[in-house]
Amino acid sequence: MMATLLAGGGHGPSLSIEGFYLIDFLVFVGILVFFLRKPVAGFIAQRRETLTSEISEAQKLRQEAEARLADYSTRLASLEEEVARVMAEARQSAENERARILEEANATAERMARDAETRIAQASRRLEHELGLRMVELSVEMAEGILATKVDDKVRRRHVTEYIASLDSEVGQL
Repeated sequence: MMATLLAGGGHGPSLSIEGFYLIDFLVFVGILVFFLRKPVAGFIAQRRETLTSEISEAQKLRQEAEARLADYSTRLASLEEEVARVMAEARQSAENERARILEEANATAERMARDAETRIAQASRRLEHELGLRMVELSVEMAEGILATKVDDKVRRRHVTEYIASLDSEVGQL
């Protein structure tokens, strides 16, 4: 079977049949080239322009992005400084507030101590006064007790008479 194929007796390629296919294909390609040359050339030119403009736009966007990156990097560096400054201000403000609160607390404590001392002094004076009154009352009670036991009716009459006489002499002086 192999011998018949090599000898051309079988169904091998034939130049007359394949030649027409080849000519048809070349004519088809020629017609395609003739009719599609301008549209394909226009498409390729338009595609080239589109790609060129997109590349230019991409380069422009890249430059803008790099500029933004540089700006953000600068801002970030200054932001760190700003954060440090704000933190220092916050610490200083907190220290000032702490000092103010301590000052107010000390002033309040001093005021409370003065008020307490004043109240203690007032209470002490009041107690001294009450003790003085109580001592006078007790002294009077004791004196009454002593007088009641030592003074009899005769002495009382004499004192009453002397008192009346002293009142008469005072009335006479008026």
